[in-house]
Amino acid sequence: MQNHWLMQIEKNKAKNMKFYTEIIREKYGKELSWIEVQALDRQEHLAILCKLEEAIKLDRSQYDIEKLSRAIQYSRSGMGGSAMTPYTCHFCGKQDIWTNTAIPNICKDCTDEMAKAIILSGFDLSKSQKGITNETTFTS
Repeated sequence: MQNHWLMQIEKNKAKNMKFYTEIIREKYGKELSWIEVQALDRQEHLAILCKLEEAIKLDRSQYDIEKLSRAIQYSRSGMGGSAMTPYTCHFCGKQDIWTNTAIPNICKDCTDEMAKAIILSGFDLSKSQKGITNETTFTS
């Protein structure tokens, strides 16, 4: 009997072959036949399944990783002078250059990872309709 993870991979890959193929190529450096994938151990099946489910969730998300990443990075920057400014990312230590002197102290790679983590968290980031009305009261 096939294990649960292998059955889930098979189910998910049917509608998401592009992601499945990319994950296999990235992990093993080549395409594997389904028989070769079945022969892998259960831990490998779990790793493939997790990557596949992550790719599907990111693809189906209403949020754009690139835009969210940019928003994170720019929110860490402020007003600054007009000069290309080197900085070190406070998260990974990578050296980078920012477009002005108000450096964000976080690199694009780290903001990409943060954006993915935010999207994968499943939190609803939309404004709640609770308590919102069209009426505005002004006081003097």
